[in-house]
Amino acid sequence: MKKKTAYITVCRSKKKFKNQTEAKSRALEINKDSLSVLYAYKCNACDGWHLTKKTDEERKDIRKKVNEAQKKHNVQYENQIKKEADYWVQKNNWE
Repeated sequence: MKKKTAYITVCRSKKKFKNQTEAKSRALEINKDSLSVLYAYKCNACDGWHLTKKTDEERKDIRKKVNEAQKKHNVQYENQIKKEADYWVQKNNWE
């Protein structure tokens, strides 16, 4: 089992901004021209900035769920590594 990060996202299709100022500026432009309200956020996957309709509170809830999923994955990964190590110890009589 390969260790991976649970929060990996496809952000290649999203507009990436270099910094928070640039992202917020674009969000304000869009907000003036539409009924939607957009917010800038820092992306954990690409380390850039994107825009979303989700509020800070909604993003906080999502982060909490992602962190929980990551913890579960980490436990599964560690268990898999331990099983593999135990297999090789037993197979080669390394005890």
